[in-house]
Amino acid sequence: MKQFLKKTKRFIMHYWLSISLGMIATPFAIQYAYQDRGRLAFGGEYLVLPAMVMGAYLLRQVVPAILEMIYELIYGEEEPEDDTNGNRNNRTGNVADYRRVPEADRNRRRSG
Repeated sequence: MKQFLKKTKRFIMHYWLSISLGMIATPFAIQYAYQDRGRLAFGGEYLVLPAMVMGAYLLRQVVPAILEMIYELIYGEEEPEDDTNGNRNNRTGNVADYRRVPEADRNRRRSG
């Protein structure tokens, strides 16, 4: 149970913006659909929240891949691989360094 709560908390922390926007936009979509149809019916307007979360998830997965492709186009080579310590070789002009958070920063964020 603790593992489930921990994963749920992490999910909410990562996707809080899309969850909030989805929760705000869903009532407007429901009201618009009701006015458009003239009757109460259940349709795609209830999928606004899941669509927002799915969009945010896909962006988190796609953006690093796009940055790697840009890196390859600019420098004409693949991004340097991690060594056994998690450090990157040839760290000159690496555009994907934003994904690396020092251990001290990670621990500080958890405790606060």
